[in-house]
Amino acid sequence: MNRKLKDIIYKDPGVLGGMPCFIGTRVPVATILEYLSLGWSINDLKASYPTVKSENISQLLIILSSKLQSHVKVA
Repeated sequence: MNRKLKDIIYKDPGVLGGMPCFIGTRVPVATILEYLSLGWSINDLKASYPTVKSENISQLLIILSSKLQSHVKVA
């Protein structure tokens, strides 16, 4: 599945001050990324944030990883 960020997240000035959120939710992307950095699994996140689709979390990580690889230059 070749999805883009616009297929997974949205920004609306009327929702949480325009923070990027997962489509169909009011869950900020930053919140999910923060919990992942703390060691939470996708299953943990799904239990706490049932409106966020686990496939959207996985796809977000794939997209961000790809963007990071294409933008980071090694000296």
